[in-house]
Amino acid sequence: MSDQRTSADSDSPLRARGTQCAALVIAWAIVGVPAGWGVAQTVRKSVPLFTAPAASHAATQPGASR
Repeated sequence: MSDQRTSADSDSPLRARGTQCAALVIAWAIVGVPAGWGVAQTVRKSVPLFTAPAASHAATQPGASR
């Protein structure tokens, strides 16, 4: 018996690697998209805690306290 490999046999490891890569990308997307959304919402809602309130226009005018 000879050990001859066909082109289909040689493509099998590449297909397995491609399938594993695709599964890895899908798994990261399933975890990463909701996590990214949660981080974005947290940052969006915490921004007012770190920003100074805007000064009123009347308080910045000279002579406004008369």
